[in-house]
Amino acid sequence: MQTAGPAAEGVFAISVLDPTRMDPKWRTFQQNYRRRFDEVASPNAAYAYDGMTLLIAAIEEAGLNRGRIMDLLRKYQFKEYQGGAGPMQFGSDLSNISPLIVSRVEGGDLSTGHLSYPYQLALDSAGNMYVGNYVQNNAGPKVVKIPAGGGTASVVSTSPVTLGTSITGVAVDGAGNLFIADYYNTQIVVVTPLGAASILSISGLSPALGEPTELAFDGAGNLYIGDYAANGRSYSRVVEVSSLFVLGSTSRGIGTVINTGSYTFSSSTITGVTVGSNGTVYIAARTSNSSHVVQVTAAGVASLLNPNGISFTDPQGVFVDGMGNLYVENSGNHRKQSSREDHDGRCCLDTQHIRTYQSLIFSCRLWDNSGFFR
Repeated sequence: MQTAGPAAEGVFAISVLDPTRMDPKWRTFQQNYRRRFDEVASPNAAYAYDGMTLLIAAIEEAGLNRGRIMDLLRKYQFKEYQGGAGPMQFGSDLSNISPLIVSRVEGGDLSTGHLSYPYQLALDSAGNMYVGNYVQNNAGPKVVKIPAGGGTASVVSTSPVTLGTSITGVAVDGAGNLFIADYYNTQIVVVTPLGAASILSISGLSPALGEPTELAFDGAGNLYIGDYAANGRSYSRVVEVSSLFVLGSTSRGIGTVINTGSYTFSSSTITGVTVGSNGTVYIAARTSNSSHVVQVTAAGVASLLNPNGISFTDPQGVFVDGMGNLYVENSGNHRKQSSREDHDGRCCLDTQHIRTYQSLIFSCRLWDNSGFFR
């Protein structure tokens, strides 16, 4: 596509795996591969990794006995194996007989015609929805705008800023500026209502921003960033950006780290952050702090969220609606759970569990007064 340029638009291509899929195994493999080799893993790299994983497991069980190794590998004949490259089906000769994927070049990227892995949703004052699409491999749209009430979706342009291969968080401020967490480029991209794009300059933050995940604004217009890791850190954190200034192709703010007291977050854990109307910051960080959501009040008091009758397993997304209800993506139990936020930041069980059909969930948002967009 780089050689063909615009001439590749509309061309159909065959791929051995879905270039837009992003299940947990594929996501983890891509992250580890990129950190090790500083490049995006190809399908061949994924299949080589899966092949060696199967072979090593067989050797560990059978020892250096070729016959026993082959007997163990033959157990996969006509069965499906869930690897880093996705589901694979093996034939009688252990060749991969999984169906091929047909992709189409759209907007300079390979696309299978759908959102591959939507990470976070945001609404502007007019009800338009913005979706951060964790696509990797430059396949599919990065940020999608869906008009209020439905209609034809469009890809948000960030020109002249080039987005990286994975978009995570999106948030809209009171002025309608769209903030985009450009995960692998370790930056926040800002797009004004008139379409001017810039990279947010964050002063006063040391070390600099790592891998941003979810984004959220408080009532005063301060931006909160879940900072997953990187830049030499062995921990995750939440960054608050205050004194925000956005004008045309210029955007800047002052960064500080939220003090979470005795509650710490290891590297690669914070995937969710939100702020209640009372200024309480809620942090979802997977299995950190025994799978609890950490809450930090406006006064700086940190504690664990303990809603009555609810325990979390691998929480990865949080959101507070306008009525003070807190929604938690309880990924380990494949469900959304809801609590009501009191004025002092305490939460109690509010509604029934809502089942979902995803194996890994990062974010929830309200579509309109009818309830969840799901």
